[in-house]
Amino acid sequence: MKRIHLLALATLFALGACSSPGEVGDECEVDDDCVEGLECHLHEHEEGEESDHGDCEEHDDEEEEMD
Repeated sequence: MKRIHLLALATLFALGACSSPGEVGDECEVDDDCVEGLECHLHEHEEGEESDHGDCEEHDDEEEEMD
């Protein structure tokens, strides 16, 4: 019975760590994965395609002006 309690406790700690928003440099999939004021910048593959994950970075105003 103690093993089940330990496993449940470890799972709760892991879920709590995963649910906190990412800081600069943390991996992300969408902007909501990052703290307020940061955005998820997706990595690009050699073929120029964006991947499904990236890093939390500060918002780049220059990139927005170009669009």
